[in-house]
Amino acid sequence: MQNTVKYAVGLIFAFVCSLSADPLRVLPVMSFRYNPTSRDAFVKTMMPLLEQSGISFVTTNPDLVMICGRAKREVCEKFSQYPVVILDEEESASLDPETRECVKLSYVKAVYKNTVLREREKYNYPSVGTEAFSSNKNYLGNNSYHFKIISDSCKKLPLKKLTLLTNQELKKIQCMLWDTFRGSLKDDLQTIKDEAIDFNQERPVDASFACTMRVNEFPGFHRQQALRRLKAVRGYNIAIETKWLQKKDYFKLLKSSKIVISPWGLGEWCWRDYEAIHTGAILIKPDTSFVQAVPDLYQNDLYYVPCKADFSDLGEKIAYVLKNYSKFIEMRKRAKKLLVDNWNHEMHAKKLAQALKKIVSEYRNEKERV
Repeated sequence: MQNTVKYAVGLIFAFVCSLSADPLRVLPVMSFRYNPTSRDAFVKTMMPLLEQSGISFVTTNPDLVMICGRAKREVCEKFSQYPVVILDEEESASLDPETRECVKLSYVKAVYKNTVLREREKYNYPSVGTEAFSSNKNYLGNNSYHFKIISDSCKKLPLKKLTLLTNQELKKIQCMLWDTFRGSLKDDLQTIKDEAIDFNQERPVDASFACTMRVNEFPGFHRQQALRRLKAVRGYNIAIETKWLQKKDYFKLLKSSKIVISPWGLGEWCWRDYEAIHTGAILIKPDTSFVQAVPDLYQNDLYYVPCKADFSDLGEKIAYVLKNYSKFIEMRKRAKKLLVDNWNHEMHAKKLAQALKKIVSEYRNEKERV
């Protein structure tokens, strides 16, 4: 009884302290590439939730500066007297060259990304730069690790050595779901998330591939490989769509499919991954286990079925899944549950707020020791 009372008193004390604590003063610097998509979602959804979690957004005298979207060295340098964090909107788990430069700055304390390379050492691996295949220097995916994998499998391009990041700098790169638009919390996923799925219902389409080719962009080589391999598969009902579909037609196709094939694009993740799982399909995509995401979807044979990056085993994977289709019901349910359980904007906002507060606390302790 006494322990229960003490526990209750402790909770009340912690609650009172949280109310009396001063909010963390954060200066947001909007540097989004994707107006109005990522920016609007962040302002509309995450910022109010961050305020509820003890963050006060200010224009002067901040405790911390938060660069949202695209990091540039000249922007970071304006705030060198404060701890700086970067909310990186890059679609791939890799870092673009500008963000990479910023990570090396001592006052940049963290880079938060929806997806990161699971083994941080891979940020120091040679990669394929966009200049090898595109004259557009603003093209996303600069120096992407998964572009190297695509290049190795289908179109050999020169590798680009990167300026090495130290272990301390690599630790700054952290997985944090903050961009609700470019991730599993996108608003228009809500409808299919809430739909009940009959996992025993017959699905007439054995496998579907609904994907634009991006013929003038590097991911197009990868997607063309998938298309060629899929067209060579015989004996199954396979639906292929390479043009944009109306949303209702697209979701009708997914709901009719046992398997959905999802290649990489500018990033390793794709909304198609979440859409396939929410509609009850089995996701097959290139081995993406080198990516850590929120939620941590890319765990091979747990939430999805991996294939080779060149899709050379795609026919075998499709045949295996269809032969053992009933055995994949648990995977389908497990993957759906993972996404539904992580559909919690407040939870992700609290995690971000806690991380920001920890950075400021550690920064202040460093200053005191000096």
